[in-house]
Amino acid sequence: FFLTLPIDVQGSFNLTPYFMYAAAGEVDTAPDATGELSRNGMISYSISSNGSLGDNGRAWWTGLAFSFTHFEPFNAYLDLVYGSYTAGDVDPTPMTNTRNPDRDGWVAVSKIEYILDCFTPNIFGWYGSGTDSLRDDGFDGMMPGLSPFFGLTSFGFSSDRNDIARQMVLGFDPYGKWGAGIGLDNINIIEDLTSHLRVMYMRGTNDTNGLNTAFSDYGAFDRDDQAVEINLDSIYSIYENLELHVDLAYINLDLENQPSDFERNAWKAYTMFRYTF
Repeated sequence: FFLTLPIDVQGSFNLTPYFMYAAAGEVDTAPDATGELSRNGMISYSISSNGSLGDNGRAWWTGLAFSFTHFEPFNAYLDLVYGSYTAGDVDPTPMTNTRNPDRDGWVAVSKIEYILDCFTPNIFGWYGSGTDSLRDDGFDGMMPGLSPFFGLTSFGFSSDRNDIARQMVLGFDPYGKWGAGIGLDNINIIEDLTSHLRVMYMRGTNDTNGLNTAFSDYGAFDRDDQAVEINLDSIYSIYENLELHVDLAYINLDLENQPSDFERNAWKAYTMFRYTF
């Protein structure tokens, strides 16, 4: 169930409050890839990746999307969302610990840009609440998500650039992390060539004692973990219907409380010819 109320003042701002409710059905302990993504976005990170959602869970989200364009070419954007998930009858597994599988939390994402003729400089950032082992109610402090893909960068997080298993570097989502960065979008200095450059710093917001190490490869960062990512994504229009895509990216990963084999820097060099007809 989804309810939204868009408010659009032409040439000035757009404000969209929304609310969503979901009845979460059972996910077994050996899901397919789609089920695994949904399940990992819903249950607590303190529970092992083999835990079940139960058969009568419930979740809800409320948020606000805001864009301010009154002083264009200066634009500002802000997304705020809070979500909560209460588990049904959880099916424990040998890997599941005793913490509450429920979770609730919030995420804020913002961006400020100034549009110029040849490029668009911008600054961006986000904050996602994290786990806290001292919470009396035992809830995980990260917001739940049905399909929690996050596309601020084109390598460490999910994006529409290509289908690479990059979520194993920084994770699927912004939950339990904060970050800030600068970018140059729509760089068009050379004719028919458009590029996007981003530099981002990220750190975790989770209490180390609130995490299960089974989620180390799903981007569950604690407050001592950090990363730096650099992207350069380019599209060259060879002909009207033919494009050359070239993506270059590097991530420096610093995980303080994880085994050394998890702490691996990552890089990407990707090229593709795209023909549309």
